Amino acid sequence: MKNALEGPDKQDAPHIPNWGLIVKEHEEAEFEEVLPYTTELNEAAFSAMIIALARGQAAADPDHLLYTIVVNAKPPRRAVPEHDSARGRDLLVRAGADLSALQGDLEELLGPPVPNPLWDAYEVYLADCDAVRARINEKLDQARKGSDEDWNAAVVKAVAIAEAETPDSPGEWSAALKALMKAAVQEARESGSRFAGTDHAVIAIARERASAAARLLERRGLTPETLFEAHRSMTD
Repeated sequence: MKNALEGPDKQDAPHIPNWGLIVKEHEEAEFEEVLPYTTELNEAAFSAMIIALARGQAAADPDHLLYTIVVNAKPPRRAVPEHDSARGRDLLVRAGADLSALQGDLEELLGPPVPNPLWDAYEVYLADCDAVRARINEKLDQARKGSDEDWNAAVVKAVAIAEAETPDSPGEWSAALKALMKAAVQEARESGSRFAGTDHAVIAIARERASAAARLLERRGLTPETLFEAHRSMTD
């Protein structure tokens, strides 16, 4: 059995564009819980934070995450690393979603972008993160060519770099979004997936029936049950 401290396998591990953000959000977690997301979900959650900033809010909620998944949102003024929420969108379509109608619902819920003084701080934050991210990914790319021992050592070192050098973000995940991301990981594990993706996040959003995003999905006939059945058809 693989030792949890060895981290993800070289071939399975996602290429992390904003590793530092993920590590900081999970600094109280055990090592094996630090990197539980696919690159797709990782970047979508990062985009959600930027979408929230663009609307004058400091913290991203599950509503912002669902929006980024539905429309593959690219925030204004600065593009985030390219991502494609294909699995989350595919799941919604398989469950009968009208993505255009869902986008309209979410834009009404979130409201239009507004001027936000945090943007200047955000630009500085991104530049600082770029430098940290480049160092981390360079070490990981080099380690992929070496032995398993080299890889395991590089993973531990990369996490240490991220924890020590990633600056504080002008935005953040809300408590609700942090809980949602953990719920997505649980959905993934129960379905036999190693990493949580945008498809698992969509199901997790629907299960949180008290949230605005879940109520919006339910009004469109997208219940946890219909999404779960649609998800089974993706994995069969």
